[in-house]
Amino acid sequence: MKKLISILLFLQVFLWGSNLLERVQDSVIEYLLLKFGDEATITNLQFKQQIPQADDFEILSFNISSGKVNVLTKFLQNNTFSGYVQATADISILRNVLVVCRTIKSGEIIRKEDLLIVQMNVFGKNGQFTDKIDDVVGKMSRKMFKEGEPIDLMYLSKPPDVKAGQVLPATIQIGSVVVTTFVRVVQDGNFGEIIKARNLSTGFLIHGVLKEDYSICVMGS
Repeated sequence: MKKLISILLFLQVFLWGSNLLERVQDSVIEYLLLKFGDEATITNLQFKQQIPQADDFEILSFNISSGKVNVLTKFLQNNTFSGYVQATADISILRNVLVVCRTIKSGEIIRKEDLLIVQMNVFGKNGQFTDKIDDVVGKMSRKMFKEGEPIDLMYLSKPPDVKAGQVLPATIQIGSVVVTTFVRVVQDGNFGEIIKARNLSTGFLIHGVLKEDYSICVMGS
């Protein structure tokens, strides 16, 4: 009879421990899905310490290190602290993103044939990724993208409407008198922006608004 009671007690403790482990595992997964979204896939969930004897627990925090997520859990027994346990897991968030199929240098205009759509794990990667061709084609790169690297919209910009070195007409208004001359642009610029240019006749540096007819309007000079 004593042997039978011992076996039953052992089974009770074993089942209680297994049930606690399952509860903690389920809670950690639910916690991570809440933090990272239902599109996240969680694998290789492991505990760095043995789960202590407890009747309650609380997930406290998480952090990301070396591509893994770490979750800290606090355990209680009869409302008394019984230990901390840290869990680690791999998380993947697969998305379709545009990557370059050749090295793109800074200042280059990106073409459709420079791009491929691939499925990539974006978890832990900083950047504004996209799978929309129209968001990228015709934009100018502001950094070097190596072959196979995902496009980050933060490093794209609209190509300048005029480039440094171009010669444009400039309209200079002095009182009621309007003078037209030619200037050489000394910086890249876009329509509506104030840009710098050098008067070809006098050599003076002027500032004016670049208009959509590719002329520069200088006011109050």
